[in-house]
Amino acid sequence: MYQKPSSHDLRIACGRLPGQWLPEADEGVEYETRRFKGSFRLQSPWTGVGPETDSAWGNITNAPVGGAIGITKEQWEAVNEYHDYPVMLDEDHGTGQYLASLDVFHQLHCLDLLRKSTHPGYYDEHEGSFAGASPRVIEGHLEHCVETLRQTLMCHGDMSLLTYNWVEGRAMPYPNFNTIHTCKNWDKLVAWNMQRDVTTEWVDGTGRKMLSPPVKPKDVEGMATPP
Repeated sequence: MYQKPSSHDLRIACGRLPGQWLPEADEGVEYETRRFKGSFRLQSPWTGVGPETDSAWGNITNAPVGGAIGITKEQWEAVNEYHDYPVMLDEDHGTGQYLASLDVFHQLHCLDLLRKSTHPGYYDEHEGSFAGASPRVIEGHLEHCVETLRQTLMCHGDMSLLTYNWVEGRAMPYPNFNTIHTCKNWDKLVAWNMQRDVTTEWVDGTGRKMLSPPVKPKDVEGMATPP
């Protein structure tokens, strides 16, 4: 039986609670030491604009990499305080029939929207992420993303060390942003999620086509306001 953690539990174990809600989650976690590449003007597949950059972001946010999974009723009620109107899958794919997804993919989606917002000229013309939306709607969406990422960063409270060097021509200490971190192995986490993915039709380990998301039943009204 899954129990909703107390606020005390959350304070002392933030970031390490998935095992309580997903007993098999440890199978998708493998820690490794990585040095971040944080120097200014450093380019990566996820910086800049254009089709290749958008594809790189899609490869870490969209299904089947970031596809939804199924969880049990007990797991769903342990983390969702609103127990009415759960979204359920048409069938149980082996891990439960209640729709869920890992928040890391939502967080990355938010970061990608913030990236796009720094290049409005390009994305207004080529994509239109907020096509037809009012400035108020766009601002509200981006503010949601900022607040989500603020809570995420403060929750995990990264205590990796940022060190400083003296640099010619600069009078102030210069930070070395190429910092060392203990990280979850991304490929292993993605593989774990893909094994539970319910958004893609799989044939011999290959995703063949995207499946339609659940449709609200005609006899369900839903919550008066979103959670």
